Amino acid sequence: VDSIIHNTDTTGVKYLGYIEDEAENYNTCNITVKRDTEKPECELKLTGTKGDNNWYTSNVIIEFKTNSDKTSGVYQYGLGGYTNSKTETETNDTSEKKYTGYIKDNAGNTNTCTISFKKDATKPTCDKVGYDSSTTSSVTVTVGCNDSLSKCTEDTFNKTGQTSNGNITIKDNAGNTRACAYTIYTQDQRRTRTCKTYKEKTDSSCGTHNCNAHDCNCYTSSGRCSGSTPNCGNYTTERDCGLPSHGSCSWTSGTRICSTCYDTCNNTCRKEEFGCETWNSWSSWTDVSSCTPATGNSSARACRTVYRAK
Repeated sequence: VDSIIHNTDTTGVKYLGYIEDEAENYNTCNITVKRDTEKPECELKLTGTKGDNNWYTSNVIIEFKTNSDKTSGVYQYGLGGYTNSKTETETNDTSEKKYTGYIKDNAGNTNTCTISFKKDATKPTCDKVGYDSSTTSSVTVTVGCNDSLSKCTEDTFNKTGQTSNGNITIKDNAGNTRACAYTIYTQDQRRTRTCKTYKEKTDSSCGTHNCNAHDCNCYTSSGRCSGSTPNCGNYTTERDCGLPSHGSCSWTSGTRICSTCYDTCNNTCRKEEFGCETWNSWSSWTDVSSCTPATGNSSARACRTVYRAK
């Protein structure tokens, strides 16, 4: 035959030519054919600590997993270019980073391969340590969470039933965590109410005693009483109008002192002397520096101590 078509890849095949003239003189020649039409193989790989949701939480090493050519062999390869480094290390946090590998075989065939990843090695930060559901027995501690890259798994983390100092662990979507410290303290609170209906009593129920009241209209022939006159009392002494049921009158330094907001001078009765029958609604609990009694209730005022966190 005068010609042969070679159509397969090969590392080298030798063809022999033969020629003869009419005088039967002959000669031989040969040629070796190498053929490579396939692209070289290219694949990248990542090495690092894998967190949650396909995030890396450490430095990431990028390198070639496969760089080969089965026929002519690899001529050159690198990351970002044929003559560049074969390995790179990513130290920066990133929402997405893409690397490209380049490879060329000895026949001049080229190929590329890519790989992408995301990296967040930074812990979330604690924000707005506070409280919710504050009661006299415990408190629910709340801590806000901030993370600018992978974001927090929750905006707020909480811990119920707390009575002493501790920590709440917050977490981002990459799996990074941080312990947020909180301090438990107590807060006094008070609420009040007023009497709606006082108990009815007749004037004769007051008796004949005279209570010491600042606005008592007690007069003798010499004018308004003063000093310690037993029949009138010392009108200069202030009465206590704080609570409507402090009890009955008592002698103090020769004077009858009344601790409630009523007036029995000249047998004139006030309803407050006999207590409250029905009450108006309690006010809301209000923070105070101190409250007496510290615990428990009275008729017109209640105190309690609740847990708080900061």
